[in-house]
Amino acid sequence: MPRRLFDGPLPQTPTGDPHNFGRRVALGPTGRIEKPRCVEWERLFLGDSSLRAELSRIFRADNVPDPFELFPTLSFRRGAEMVFSGDVDQLAWSPGALLLTESACARIGAVIGLVSWFGMGDMHRQNIAFGTLGDGRPVCAPVDIECLFFDYKLPAQSRLIGYPDEAGRRCGLAGFQELLDEAGRPAGFVAATLHGYIGVMLALTRHEHSVSSTLIAEPGILGWPIRVILRDTAAYRSVLDSVILPDTLRPGLLPSEMSQLSRGDVPYFFREAASLEQRWLEKNSRDWTGASAPVSPDPSEFPALEIIRELGADGRIAWRHRETLLGAGTLQIARMLSGVGRGEASYAGASLSVTDQHIAVSWGEDQRHRWACAR
Repeated sequence: MPRRLFDGPLPQTPTGDPHNFGRRVALGPTGRIEKPRCVEWERLFLGDSSLRAELSRIFRADNVPDPFELFPTLSFRRGAEMVFSGDVDQLAWSPGALLLTESACARIGAVIGLVSWFGMGDMHRQNIAFGTLGDGRPVCAPVDIECLFFDYKLPAQSRLIGYPDEAGRRCGLAGFQELLDEAGRPAGFVAATLHGYIGVMLALTRHEHSVSSTLIAEPGILGWPIRVILRDTAAYRSVLDSVILPDTLRPGLLPSEMSQLSRGDVPYFFREAASLEQRWLEKNSRDWTGASAPVSPDPSEFPALEIIRELGADGRIAWRHRETLLGAGTLQIARMLSGVGRGEASYAGASLSVTDQHIAVSWGEDQRHRWACAR
């Protein structure tokens, strides 16, 4: 029998994988999406939050594209498990129907900047709304935000963007790449995207103190759980679909993974925002903290663990790779979006030059930011 997450009728339509003793994301009888995990991070970016308002103020003050112009505003509620569950408005959109213009590309670039700066993870195609809403407004926004504060060196590490290959077709903005293909990947569209990315990255870094102060003002934020993904779900699928014992089928699995698989769950790990310690739900309880146990996977086997960062008591994050994410990240986006095209273009603060031999990008009226690499 489905597990009751909220008072009232049981959820009717499960839509996600089972985690934590069979808990699943489900479409509830009232039409809201019921999530058996923390929805507070999504509320910060997709709801009517103080952080969202402050970030928009920063972008306006610095005269850079505002990614929230492409975000919906949804309502969130905590569930019976408090910070460990909640529900949210159902979001409906038409995939790929977005009208691509230079202005739209600049805002999409701003979304890439926002996702990259906050280190959001697992931004694959199923976790991104890209297209148009029912009222015709464009949308480009993450709809599952449960992995954050990765200290990226490159924006592709989030899985939001990728090269036009098989893996790239699964990235969050694969639909954007497809529209660029249809348009012939004009240099002006690429330059506009870079303007949005660079502008947001610089603005957030310049106003980091204000961002941190707004974050830490959220009650209890240091204890909010953040998901830690050790392996892709596909790595567990053969075990879940088999009657063979997990340790026989996959000898390299951790004991905590085998325990969760044996009860029919896709393994789920989490940490508190202020901690790097990974935990898993060992006992079935609404109190995740009291029913969870620590796990210490080897970072050499799970390299992603080496780039997660904790939220400090002052709301700051000890980023180490911000300059690399800005410079090398700009060039990665330019290379991925330009494809085999060549040309020169400028949009607002960004200038782009793509030849057979090199890619060069500059930003700012005095072009004080310059980056170049071989093609």
